[in-house]
Amino acid sequence: MRITGVMAMFLVGALPLPAGTPAQAATPVDAGRSVTLPPAHTHPAEVAVVAGHVVVIQRGASRIPAPTELRVAVLDRDGQELLGVTPGVDVPDATALSLRAATVGPGGLLVVNVVVRDASGRRGSAILAYDLQRKKLLRTFRTDPVACLQIAATTDSIWCLGVDSDKMGPEPRRDFDLVYRFSLTGELQRHFAPCAGFAGEPIAPTGRTEPQLVTDGSRFAAWLPASGALLRWDADGTDVRRLEVFARAGDEDPAGDELVMLPGGRIVGLVAASGDGTAASPAPRRLVELGADGRFTPLDGATPEAGPAISLAGADGDAIVLFDRGSATLTWVPVPAGRPQ
Repeated sequence: MRITGVMAMFLVGALPLPAGTPAQAATPVDAGRSVTLPPAHTHPAEVAVVAGHVVVIQRGASRIPAPTELRVAVLDRDGQELLGVTPGVDVPDATALSLRAATVGPGGLLVVNVVVRDASGRRGSAILAYDLQRKKLLRTFRTDPVACLQIAATTDSIWCLGVDSDKMGPEPRRDFDLVYRFSLTGELQRHFAPCAGFAGEPIAPTGRTEPQLVTDGSRFAAWLPASGALLRWDADGTDVRRLEVFARAGDEDPAGDELVMLPGGRIVGLVAASGDGTAASPAPRRLVELGADGRFTPLDGATPEAGPAISLAGADGDAIVLFDRGSATLTWVPVPAGRPQ
């Protein structure tokens, strides 16, 4: 397929590997594959590519949307809708609902994270799990007091980056963990990463950057920009490692970044360049890789740039997927082999 415009700036050539470094096996991708979202999804609030699917979140047009206005759709790589759900319909006692996040697991499970309020004013957090193939809601479970901010799914569990909502009142406490693992039936199986072990407010956004939870299907990482830290762990959550990320690396600045994880645990991002960016004219962003030393470096040794309309939607095999909000187009861009992290 043909690739044009700003997307062409991100086509990158192979990088030499240090002696003795094995290259990762590449998942074949259609170089320059480009798909325009169908009309029903051309103005999404969020778009993510995960586990070979496109997840589209619509939040409604009103300032405070009704629960029935919030919708999640899962598309295939060709832009065909596989499933569309309205979580507010599946939580019948909700008078207000906030849609926090949605993801797809490798087993074909759509997982949606919501915060609900009932008629009595009680507030709580819940996970809804849908079967893509059977196109039905499988189960709903509450995660209270854990309030998930980001989620990732595997074939047998759901990982959550979040907080203990009972400790986030007028006088917030820091004696809670940030990472939680739930079974598919809602059992809390594991939690780690004490909030008190990080500087500042680790789950707070900084600039345009939100905390992120990324995975390649078997490895996981949580990016905590306000604390300048990245956590890595394995599928069991037993091998947990922490990386301190430099606030600046050359011309790169991790304010306004978006990260994804490629096979082998590589962290690649679209990172805002430092300079004279403003709200009206944001600084351009560059394609970079996060090294084991905690520094961002240009992925291809050059300085390709993207404007604010381009976002990093996710990873698919050995490719990153860019979303052009102006044309509602997704483009797959192969990334050269590199070092597993």
